[in-house]
Amino acid sequence: MDIKAQLKKAREAINKKDYKKAVDICKDVLNEDKNNYIALVFLGLSIQETIPNNARTRETEKAFRKAIEIDSDNLLAWNGLANYFEKFDTAEAKLELIKIYAFIIGKETNEKKVIDYCEKLCALYKYTNVEDICRVIYNKVETGNLSETALACSRSSLASILKETNELSQDILVVYEDVLSHLISNTMTVTPDYYSQYLLVLYRLRKLDLLVNHTLQMYKMYPEDITSMNWICKMYNELCIENKVSFISSFTNIEEVYEKLLLLEPQNTMGLFTKALCDVKNENFLDAKKYLRNIVAVRSGLIHAWVLLTRVNLSLHCYNDASESAMFVCKLMQSPKCTFDDTLKLEVHKLYLEALSRSPEIADWENAIDHYLTLDEKYKPDCLPYYIRANINSDNITEAEKWIKCLEDSTQSNSDLIGNFMAQLLRKQQKHKEAFGCFTKRKNPKFRMVS
Repeated sequence: MDIKAQLKKAREAINKKDYKKAVDICKDVLNEDKNNYIALVFLGLSIQETIPNNARTRETEKAFRKAIEIDSDNLLAWNGLANYFEKFDTAEAKLELIKIYAFIIGKETNEKKVIDYCEKLCALYKYTNVEDICRVIYNKVETGNLSETALACSRSSLASILKETNELSQDILVVYEDVLSHLISNTMTVTPDYYSQYLLVLYRLRKLDLLVNHTLQMYKMYPEDITSMNWICKMYNELCIENKVSFISSFTNIEEVYEKLLLLEPQNTMGLFTKALCDVKNENFLDAKKYLRNIVAVRSGLIHAWVLLTRVNLSLHCYNDASESAMFVCKLMQSPKCTFDDTLKLEVHKLYLEALSRSPEIADWENAIDHYLTLDEKYKPDCLPYYIRANINSDNITEAEKWIKCLEDSTQSNSDLIGNFMAQLLRKQQKHKEAFGCFTKRKNPKFRMVS
Protein backbone atom coordinates (compact mmCIF):
# COMPACT_ATOMS: atom_id res chain seq x y z
CA MET A 1 0.00 0.00 0.00
CA ASP A 2 1.19 3.48 -0.88
CA ILE A 3 0.41 5.09 2.49
CA LYS A 4 1.41 8.56 1.34
CA ALA A 5 -0.98 8.36 -1.62
CA GLN A 6 -3.77 7.04 0.59
CA LEU A 7 -3.36 9.87 3.08
CA LYS A 8 -3.53 12.34 0.19
CA LYS A 9 -6.85 10.78 -0.83
CA ALA A 10 -8.07 11.01 2.77
CA ARG A 11 -7.18 14.71 2.86
CA GLU A 12 -9.05 15.30 -0.43
CA ALA A 13 -12.11 13.48 0.96
CA ILE A 14 -12.04 15.66 4.09
CA ASN A 15 -11.79 18.80 1.96
CA LYS A 16 -14.86 17.61 0.03
CA LYS A 17 -16.58 16.81 3.38
CA ASP A 18 -16.81 13.15 2.38
CA TYR A 19 -15.99 12.07 5.92
CA LYS A 20 -17.22 8.48 5.55
CA LYS A 21 -14.74 7.89 2.72
CA ALA A 22 -11.98 9.52 4.76
CA VAL A 23 -12.75 7.24 7.72
CA ASP A 24 -12.52 4.14 5.53
CA ILE A 25 -9.21 5.24 3.99
CA CYS A 26 -7.69 6.06 7.41
CA LYS A 27 -8.73 2.72 8.83
CA ASP A 28 -7.09 0.95 5.89
CA VAL A 29 -3.88 2.88 6.51
CA LEU A 30 -3.96 2.07 10.23
CA ASN A 31 -4.43 -1.60 9.48
CA GLU A 32 -1.12 -1.34 7.63
CA ASP A 33 0.57 1.08 10.09
CA LYS A 34 -1.24 1.31 13.42
CA ASN A 35 1.01 4.17 14.64
CA ASN A 36 0.60 6.44 11.65
CA TYR A 37 0.20 9.91 13.21
CA ILE A 38 -1.49 11.63 10.25
CA ALA A 39 -3.94 8.76 9.74
CA LEU A 40 -4.98 8.96 13.40
CA VAL A 41 -5.47 12.74 13.19
CA PHE A 42 -7.51 12.45 9.97
CA LEU A 43 -9.52 9.62 11.53
CA GLY A 44 -10.36 11.65 14.63
CA LEU A 45 -11.28 14.66 12.52
CA SER A 46 -13.49 12.64 10.17
CA ILE A 47 -15.33 10.67 12.84
CA GLN A 48 -16.33 13.76 14.83
CA GLU A 49 -17.83 15.30 11.69
CA THR A 50 -20.15 12.35 11.14
CA ILE A 51 -23.46 11.94 12.98
CA PRO A 52 -22.42 11.68 16.65
CA ASN A 53 -23.20 8.77 18.91
CA ASN A 54 -21.50 7.48 22.04
CA ALA A 55 -19.37 4.93 20.24
CA ARG A 56 -18.16 7.41 17.65
CA THR A 57 -17.55 9.99 20.37
CA ARG A 58 -15.24 7.63 22.22
CA GLU A 59 -13.52 6.64 18.97
CA THR A 60 -12.83 10.29 18.08
CA GLU A 61 -11.16 11.05 21.40
CA LYS A 62 -9.29 7.75 21.29
CA ALA A 63 -7.83 8.57 17.85
CA PHE A 64 -6.57 12.00 18.91
CA ARG A 65 -5.10 10.75 22.18
CA LYS A 66 -3.37 7.86 20.40
CA ALA A 67 -1.79 10.39 18.01
CA ILE A 68 -0.65 12.51 20.97
CA GLU A 69 0.99 9.46 22.54
CA ILE A 70 2.95 8.93 19.33
CA ASP A 71 4.09 12.57 18.97
CA SER A 72 3.14 14.78 21.90
CA ASP A 73 4.95 17.84 20.56
CA ASN A 74 3.00 17.89 17.31
CA LEU A 75 0.05 20.23 17.77
CA LEU A 76 -2.17 18.78 15.02
CA ALA A 77 -3.73 16.20 17.33
CA TRP A 78 -3.91 18.69 20.21
CA ASN A 79 -5.83 21.11 18.00
CA GLY A 80 -8.12 18.30 16.92
CA LEU A 81 -8.73 17.29 20.53
CA ALA A 82 -9.48 20.91 21.42
CA ASN A 83 -11.95 21.17 18.55
CA TYR A 84 -13.57 17.94 19.72
CA PHE A 85 -14.12 19.04 23.34
CA GLU A 86 -15.32 22.48 22.25
CA LYS A 87 -18.46 20.78 20.94
CA PHE A 88 -19.52 19.81 24.50
CA ASP A 89 -20.98 22.27 26.99
CA THR A 90 -20.17 20.37 30.18
CA ALA A 91 -17.93 21.10 33.15
CA GLU A 92 -15.91 17.98 32.37
CA ALA A 93 -15.27 19.17 28.82
CA LYS A 94 -14.24 22.62 30.08
CA LEU A 95 -11.69 21.07 32.43
CA GLU A 96 -10.25 19.02 29.57
CA LEU A 97 -10.06 22.13 27.41
CA ILE A 98 -8.17 24.01 30.10
CA LYS A 99 -5.44 21.35 30.08
CA ILE A 100 -5.37 21.23 26.28
CA TYR A 101 -5.24 25.01 25.84
CA ALA A 102 -2.48 25.31 28.43
CA PHE A 103 -0.34 22.78 26.57
CA ILE A 104 -0.95 24.36 23.17
CA ILE A 105 -0.10 27.87 24.45
CA GLY A 106 3.20 26.56 25.78
CA LYS A 107 4.16 25.02 22.42
CA GLU A 108 2.50 27.26 19.83
CA THR A 109 4.69 29.67 17.86
CA ASN A 110 2.05 31.21 15.62
CA GLU A 111 1.17 34.54 17.28
CA LYS A 112 -2.40 34.63 16.02
CA LYS A 113 -3.03 31.17 17.44
CA VAL A 114 -1.33 32.08 20.73
CA ILE A 115 -3.63 35.08 21.14
CA ASP A 116 -6.66 32.99 20.19
CA TYR A 117 -5.88 30.24 22.70
CA CYS A 118 -5.03 32.73 25.45
CA GLU A 119 -8.46 34.29 25.00
CA LYS A 120 -10.10 30.85 24.98
CA LEU A 121 -8.25 29.83 28.14
CA CYS A 122 -9.17 33.05 29.93
CA ALA A 123 -12.82 32.51 29.02
CA LEU A 124 -12.75 29.33 31.14
CA TYR A 125 -11.36 30.98 34.30
CA LYS A 126 -14.49 30.16 36.31
CA TYR A 127 -13.85 26.43 35.90
CA THR A 128 -10.41 26.33 37.47
CA ASN A 129 -7.87 28.16 39.59
CA VAL A 130 -7.34 31.55 37.98
CA GLU A 131 -3.76 31.58 39.19
CA ASP A 132 -2.95 28.44 37.17
CA ILE A 133 -4.27 30.11 34.02
CA CYS A 134 -2.30 33.23 34.88
CA ARG A 135 0.97 31.32 35.19
CA VAL A 136 0.48 29.58 31.83
CA ILE A 137 -0.12 32.83 29.95
CA TYR A 138 2.46 34.87 31.86
CA ASN A 139 5.15 32.26 31.23
CA LYS A 140 4.39 32.53 27.51
CA VAL A 141 4.53 36.32 27.70
CA GLU A 142 7.88 36.21 29.50
CA THR A 143 9.59 33.45 27.53
CA GLY A 144 7.91 33.61 24.13
CA ASN A 145 9.38 35.77 21.39
CA LEU A 146 6.14 37.68 20.81
CA SER A 147 5.50 41.00 19.10
CA GLU A 148 4.28 44.01 21.06
CA THR A 149 0.80 43.47 19.64
CA ALA A 150 0.70 39.86 20.81
CA LEU A 151 2.11 40.83 24.21
CA ALA A 152 -0.53 43.54 24.61
CA CYS A 153 -3.34 41.10 23.73
CA SER A 154 -2.03 38.46 26.14
CA ARG A 155 -1.63 40.98 28.94
CA SER A 156 -5.12 42.33 28.33
CA SER A 157 -6.50 38.78 28.59
CA LEU A 158 -4.70 38.31 31.89
CA ALA A 159 -5.87 41.62 33.29
CA SER A 160 -9.47 40.80 32.40
CA ILE A 161 -9.58 37.62 34.51
CA LEU A 162 -7.41 38.83 37.38
CA LYS A 163 -9.72 41.81 37.78
CA GLU A 164 -12.59 39.41 38.52
CA THR A 165 -10.67 37.58 41.26
CA ASN A 166 -10.74 38.96 44.80
CA GLU A 167 -8.21 36.69 46.48
CA LEU A 168 -4.80 36.41 44.82
CA SER A 169 -1.54 35.06 46.22
CA GLN A 170 1.40 37.39 46.65
CA ASP A 171 3.34 36.01 43.68
CA ILE A 172 0.33 36.42 41.36
CA LEU A 173 -0.20 39.97 42.62
CA VAL A 174 3.37 40.67 41.55
CA VAL A 175 2.59 39.19 38.12
CA TYR A 176 -0.59 41.29 37.97
CA GLU A 177 1.44 44.40 38.82
CA ASP A 178 3.91 43.67 36.03
CA VAL A 179 1.15 43.03 33.49
CA LEU A 180 -0.64 46.27 34.33
CA SER A 181 2.59 48.23 34.49
CA HIS A 182 3.19 47.36 30.83
CA LEU A 183 -0.40 48.12 29.86
CA ILE A 184 -0.41 51.60 31.41
CA SER A 185 3.04 52.38 30.02
CA ASN A 186 1.85 51.83 26.47
CA THR A 187 -0.09 54.72 24.94
CA MET A 188 -1.94 52.22 22.74
CA THR A 189 -3.25 50.18 25.69
CA VAL A 190 -3.49 52.54 28.67
CA THR A 191 -7.05 53.20 29.89
CA PRO A 192 -8.54 54.61 33.12
CA ASP A 193 -9.69 51.07 33.98
CA TYR A 194 -6.21 49.55 33.64
CA TYR A 195 -4.76 52.44 35.64
CA SER A 196 -7.32 51.93 38.39
CA GLN A 197 -6.54 48.20 38.47
CA TYR A 198 -2.84 49.03 38.72
CA LEU A 199 -3.40 51.37 41.67
CA LEU A 200 -5.47 48.71 43.41
CA VAL A 201 -2.69 46.14 43.00
CA LEU A 202 -0.10 48.58 44.36
CA TYR A 203 -2.47 49.22 47.26
CA ARG A 204 -2.78 45.50 47.98
CA LEU A 205 1.00 45.12 47.78
CA ARG A 206 1.38 48.15 50.13
CA LYS A 207 3.77 49.90 47.73
CA LEU A 208 2.63 53.24 49.05
CA ASP A 209 5.29 55.52 47.57
CA LEU A 210 4.73 54.11 44.09
CA LEU A 211 0.99 54.20 44.69
CA VAL A 212 0.95 57.89 45.60
CA ASN A 213 3.11 58.79 42.60
CA HIS A 214 0.88 56.89 40.19
CA THR A 215 -2.28 58.21 41.82
CA LEU A 216 -1.07 61.70 40.99
CA GLN A 217 -0.01 60.58 37.51
CA MET A 218 -3.43 59.09 36.81
CA TYR A 219 -5.14 62.26 37.99
CA LYS A 220 -2.85 64.28 35.73
CA MET A 221 -3.79 62.07 32.76
CA TYR A 222 -7.51 61.86 33.55
CA PRO A 223 -8.42 64.96 35.63
CA GLU A 224 -12.14 64.68 34.83
CA ASP A 225 -12.43 60.92 35.39
CA ILE A 226 -14.42 59.86 38.47
CA THR A 227 -12.13 56.90 39.15
CA SER A 228 -9.09 59.16 39.08
CA MET A 229 -10.65 61.63 41.54
CA ASN A 230 -11.83 58.76 43.72
CA TRP A 231 -8.26 57.45 44.05
CA ILE A 232 -6.89 60.89 44.89
CA CYS A 233 -9.44 61.22 47.70
CA LYS A 234 -8.92 57.64 48.90
CA MET A 235 -5.16 58.02 49.25
CA TYR A 236 -5.47 61.46 50.84
CA ASN A 237 -7.97 60.11 53.37
CA GLU A 238 -5.97 57.05 54.40
CA LEU A 239 -2.62 58.79 54.61
CA CYS A 240 -4.12 61.56 56.75
CA ILE A 241 -5.75 59.09 59.14
CA GLU A 242 -2.54 57.05 59.36
CA ASN A 243 -0.57 60.23 60.12
CA LYS A 244 1.76 59.56 57.19
CA VAL A 245 3.42 62.19 55.06
CA SER A 246 1.26 62.87 52.04
CA PHE A 247 2.48 64.65 48.94
CA ILE A 248 -1.00 64.65 47.46
CA SER A 249 -2.03 67.99 48.94
CA SER A 250 1.26 69.50 47.70
CA PHE A 251 0.48 68.66 44.08
CA THR A 252 -3.30 69.04 44.04
CA ASN A 253 -5.96 71.25 45.56
CA ILE A 254 -7.74 68.54 47.49
CA GLU A 255 -10.83 70.68 48.08
CA GLU A 256 -11.24 71.20 44.34
CA VAL A 257 -10.88 67.46 43.77
CA TYR A 258 -13.55 66.36 46.23
CA GLU A 259 -15.88 69.16 45.15
CA LYS A 260 -15.62 68.05 41.50
CA LEU A 261 -16.11 64.44 42.53
CA LEU A 262 -19.21 65.18 44.62
CA LEU A 263 -20.62 67.30 41.82
CA LEU A 264 -20.47 64.26 39.54
CA GLU A 265 -21.39 61.73 42.23
CA PRO A 266 -22.99 63.42 45.28
CA GLN A 267 -22.92 60.32 47.48
CA ASN A 268 -19.39 59.23 46.61
CA THR A 269 -17.93 57.74 49.79
CA MET A 270 -14.35 58.87 49.27
CA GLY A 271 -15.42 62.38 48.31
CA LEU A 272 -17.58 62.71 51.42
CA PHE A 273 -14.76 61.31 53.54
CA THR A 274 -12.36 63.95 52.20
CA LYS A 275 -14.94 66.65 52.86
CA ALA A 276 -15.26 65.41 56.45
CA LEU A 277 -11.47 65.56 56.85
CA CYS A 278 -11.42 69.15 55.60
CA ASP A 279 -14.27 70.00 58.00
CA VAL A 280 -12.27 68.54 60.89
CA LYS A 281 -9.24 70.64 59.95
CA ASN A 282 -11.55 73.68 60.02
CA GLU A 283 -12.95 72.49 63.40
CA ASN A 284 -16.39 72.03 61.87
CA PHE A 285 -16.92 68.84 63.88
CA LEU A 286 -20.71 68.63 63.69
CA ASP A 287 -20.80 68.57 59.89
CA ALA A 288 -17.89 66.14 59.83
CA LYS A 289 -19.75 63.80 62.17
CA LYS A 290 -22.85 63.94 59.99
CA TYR A 291 -20.90 62.94 56.88
CA LEU A 292 -18.94 60.24 58.68
CA ARG A 293 -22.05 58.62 60.14
CA ASN A 294 -23.53 58.44 56.64
CA ILE A 295 -20.30 56.94 55.30
CA VAL A 296 -20.02 54.13 57.85
CA ALA A 297 -23.72 53.37 57.46
CA VAL A 298 -23.02 52.54 53.81
CA ARG A 299 -19.46 51.19 54.17
CA SER A 300 -19.31 49.60 57.62
CA GLY A 301 -15.89 48.09 56.89
CA LEU A 302 -14.23 51.42 56.12
CA ILE A 303 -11.91 51.40 59.11
CA HIS A 304 -10.28 54.77 58.43
CA ALA A 305 -13.67 56.48 58.54
CA TRP A 306 -14.41 54.87 61.92
CA VAL A 307 -11.11 56.19 63.28
CA LEU A 308 -11.93 59.74 62.20
CA LEU A 309 -15.45 59.42 63.58
CA THR A 310 -13.98 58.40 66.94
CA ARG A 311 -11.65 61.40 66.97
CA VAL A 312 -14.57 63.69 66.10
CA ASN A 313 -16.78 62.18 68.82
CA LEU A 314 -14.09 62.80 71.41
CA SER A 315 -13.62 66.37 70.22
CA LEU A 316 -17.37 66.86 70.70
CA HIS A 317 -17.19 65.14 74.14
CA CYS A 318 -19.66 62.51 72.89
CA TYR A 319 -18.03 59.74 74.89
CA ASN A 320 -20.68 57.07 74.39
CA ASP A 321 -20.57 57.59 70.63
CA ALA A 322 -16.77 57.62 70.74
CA SER A 323 -16.60 54.32 72.62
CA GLU A 324 -19.00 52.69 70.15
CA SER A 325 -17.04 53.82 67.10
CA ALA A 326 -13.70 52.94 68.71
CA MET A 327 -14.99 49.49 69.62
CA PHE A 328 -15.87 48.96 65.97
CA VAL A 329 -12.35 49.97 64.95
CA CYS A 330 -10.89 47.47 67.43
CA LYS A 331 -12.95 44.70 65.86
CA LEU A 332 -11.88 45.67 62.34
CA MET A 333 -8.22 45.76 63.43
CA GLN A 334 -8.42 42.03 64.17
CA SER A 335 -8.80 41.30 60.47
CA PRO A 336 -5.62 40.07 58.73
CA LYS A 337 -6.42 42.65 56.04
CA CYS A 338 -5.90 45.54 58.46
CA THR A 339 -2.82 47.54 57.44
CA PHE A 340 -2.51 49.72 60.54
CA ASP A 341 0.96 49.93 62.04
CA ASP A 342 1.57 49.72 65.79
CA THR A 343 1.50 53.50 66.19
CA LEU A 344 -2.01 53.79 64.79
CA LYS A 345 -3.21 50.70 66.65
CA LEU A 346 -1.93 52.26 69.87
CA GLU A 347 -3.83 55.45 69.09
CA VAL A 348 -7.03 53.47 68.54
CA HIS A 349 -6.66 51.73 71.91
CA LYS A 350 -6.01 55.09 73.57
CA LEU A 351 -9.08 56.62 71.92
CA TYR A 352 -11.22 53.69 73.04
CA LEU A 353 -9.92 53.78 76.61
CA GLU A 354 -10.26 57.55 76.80
CA ALA A 355 -13.89 57.36 75.67
CA LEU A 356 -14.71 54.57 78.13
CA SER A 357 -12.91 56.14 81.09
CA ARG A 358 -14.55 59.55 80.51
CA SER A 359 -18.03 58.05 80.22
CA PRO A 360 -20.47 58.60 83.12
CA GLU A 361 -21.49 54.92 82.91
CA ILE A 362 -20.12 52.44 85.47
CA ALA A 363 -20.22 49.65 82.88
CA ASP A 364 -17.94 51.68 80.61
CA TRP A 365 -15.36 52.07 83.38
CA GLU A 366 -15.41 48.32 83.88
CA ASN A 367 -15.01 47.82 80.13
CA ALA A 368 -12.03 50.17 80.14
CA ILE A 369 -10.38 48.11 82.88
CA ASP A 370 -11.08 44.85 81.03
CA HIS A 371 -9.84 46.22 77.72
CA TYR A 372 -6.60 47.46 79.25
CA LEU A 373 -5.92 44.10 80.89
CA THR A 374 -6.31 42.28 77.55
CA LEU A 375 -3.98 44.63 75.66
CA ASP A 376 -0.70 43.49 74.18
CA GLU A 377 2.04 44.36 76.68
CA LYS A 378 3.66 46.79 74.23
CA TYR A 379 0.61 49.06 74.36
CA LYS A 380 0.09 49.08 78.13
CA PRO A 381 2.61 51.74 79.23
CA ASP A 382 1.03 54.39 77.00
CA CYS A 383 -2.49 53.33 77.96
CA LEU A 384 -1.84 53.19 81.71
CA PRO A 385 -3.31 56.67 82.51
CA TYR A 386 -6.71 55.60 81.16
CA TYR A 387 -6.60 52.43 83.24
CA ILE A 388 -5.84 54.51 86.33
CA ARG A 389 -8.68 56.92 85.60
CA ALA A 390 -11.15 54.03 85.15
CA ASN A 391 -10.07 52.55 88.50
CA ILE A 392 -10.46 55.91 90.23
CA ASN A 393 -13.94 56.30 88.77
CA SER A 394 -14.79 52.75 89.89
CA ASP A 395 -13.58 53.43 93.47
CA ASN A 396 -10.78 50.87 93.08
CA ILE A 397 -8.61 53.05 95.32
CA THR A 398 -5.90 50.48 96.11
CA GLU A 399 -5.44 49.52 92.45
CA ALA A 400 -5.35 53.16 91.40
CA GLU A 401 -2.76 54.06 94.06
CA LYS A 402 -0.60 51.10 93.02
CA TRP A 403 -0.46 52.16 89.38
CA ILE A 404 -0.07 55.86 90.16
CA LYS A 405 3.06 54.87 92.09
CA CYS A 406 4.26 52.84 89.07
CA LEU A 407 3.57 55.78 86.81
CA GLU A 408 5.45 58.06 89.16
CA ASP A 409 8.50 55.76 89.07
CA SER A 410 8.42 55.28 85.29
CA THR A 411 10.39 57.13 82.65
CA GLN A 412 7.08 58.53 81.42
CA SER A 413 6.43 60.25 84.73
CA ASN A 414 4.32 63.41 84.40
CA SER A 415 4.02 65.43 87.61
CA ASP A 416 0.98 67.31 86.32
CA LEU A 417 -0.80 64.07 85.43
CA ILE A 418 0.13 62.39 88.70
CA GLY A 419 -1.04 65.43 90.68
CA ASN A 420 -4.33 65.32 88.82
CA PHE A 421 -4.81 61.64 89.67
CA MET A 422 -3.90 62.20 93.33
CA ALA A 423 -6.41 65.06 93.55
CA GLN A 424 -9.14 62.82 92.16
CA LEU A 425 -8.26 60.05 94.62
CA LEU A 426 -8.36 62.44 97.58
CA ARG A 427 -11.67 63.86 96.40
CA LYS A 428 -13.06 60.31 96.24
CA GLN A 429 -12.01 59.92 99.90
CA GLN A 430 -13.76 63.18 100.80
CA LYS A 431 -10.39 64.85 101.46
CA HIS A 432 -11.28 67.99 99.57
CA LYS A 433 -8.73 70.29 101.17
CA GLU A 434 -5.87 67.95 100.32
CA ALA A 435 -7.31 67.51 96.83
CA PHE A 436 -7.38 71.27 96.34
CA GLY A 437 -3.77 71.38 97.45
CA CYS A 438 -2.83 68.94 94.67
CA PHE A 439 -4.49 71.13 92.08
CA THR A 440 -2.72 74.28 93.25
CA LYS A 441 0.66 72.56 92.93
CA ARG A 442 0.11 71.70 89.27
CA LYS A 443 2.50 73.55 87.03
CA ASN A 444 0.68 72.92 83.78
CA PRO A 445 -3.15 72.89 83.99
CA LYS A 446 -3.55 72.20 80.29
CA PHE A 447 -3.17 68.42 80.40
CA ARG A 448 -6.04 67.08 78.33
CA MET A 449 -6.40 63.49 79.43
CA VAL A 450 -7.83 63.98 82.90
CA SER A 451 -10.19 66.78 83.85
